[in-house]
Amino acid sequence: MELKLIKLAEKLEKPTVSELIDKLESISSNHTIRGESELHTCLCMLSFSLSKILQITQDEHKTINLVNETLDAYLPEEMGLDNEITFVPDFDLDS
Repeated sequence: MELKLIKLAEKLEKPTVSELIDKLESISSNHTIRGESELHTCLCMLSFSLSKILQITQDEHKTINLVNETLDAYLPEEMGLDNEITFVPDFDLDS
């Protein structure tokens, strides 16, 4: 019998947004079951994500713009320019 080595990474398809959301929901549910608040878990995921985006872009202004574009894409339409939500860090990202 001849064994053939198959690289699983080559067989995997590109992950979907739905797959990512399912995994994040699973993390949130698991932490809630184990006694952590859902809000705290989501804030930790958000903090991690912001840190990773800044690490990837290496540019605080680009990071802020990307976050603001994301907020704009998901805010309800009734949120007009007068009620606009934007990410404005109250700390120095350079340090």
